[in-house]
Amino acid sequence: MEENKNKVKLLKKILELKKSVTYLQKGKHEGAVQYNYVSSSQTLAAVNAKMNELGLIISTAVTSATLTPFVTKNGAPQFMTETYMVMTWMDTDTGEELAVPFYAQGVDNAEKGPGKAATYGEKYFILKQLNIATDKDDPDAFQEKHETLEQKASKKDELIVELKTTDSLTRVSSIWSSNQALKTDDDFKAAVKAAGIRLKPKAEPKKEPETAPAE
Repeated sequence: MEENKNKVKLLKKILELKKSVTYLQKGKHEGAVQYNYVSSSQTLAAVNAKMNELGLIISTAVTSATLTPFVTKNGAPQFMTETYMVMTWMDTDTGEELAVPFYAQGVDNAEKGPGKAATYGEKYFILKQLNIATDKDDPDAFQEKHETLEQKASKKDELIVELKTTDSLTRVSSIWSSNQALKTDDDFKAAVKAAGIRLKPKAEPKKEPETAPAE
C-alpha cells in the first residue's frame, strides 16, 4: 500500500514538472548547415530549478551500445554510436523510482560518439517525457495559438474593459496590433474603434481671420 502511495507521489511530481515547462523556442545553429534546434543546455536549464525544488533526479544507465563505422559521400570516416539506455526518475523524498527504456545515437569522426549519444538521449528523454513543444513560434505566438476558447473569451472581455477605460491612444494601438487572433471578432473591433474615436485628439476650432476695423 505504501509503495503505491509513493508511486503516486512520484507521478504527481513529474506532472508538476511537466506543468512548469510547456514550450521551448528553437535557437539558430550556425555552422556549415544552418538550422534551428533546442539545445541540451537549454533543455536542462528549463527543468533543473523545478526538479531541485521537487526533489527529482533522473539517473542514466546505458544497458548496451553498438559502434558502426561508415564513410560519408565525401569520403570522410565517421562512427555511429547507438545506445540503449534506462532513464530512471527518482524521488529523493520517498526513494521511489520509475525506470523508462530509451534509445539514443550519436555520430562523430573520433571518440565523442558515446558522449553525443548520452547528451542526445538526456535531452530528448526530457522533451518527450514532459511533452515539451519546440516549434518555431515565439512564446507569445505559441501561447495565443494554444489558448482554449474559454481563455480567449476571458482575455477578450478583459481587453474590452481596458479599451473602455484607458486614456492612452498608444495603448489602444498596442492592444490592436498584439492580438491578431481577435482582429476578426466584431465586439473587439467595435471596442477598438470606439476607444479610438473617444481618444482622438479634437481639432481646434478654426479662428476667423482678423479684419481691419471699418473706418
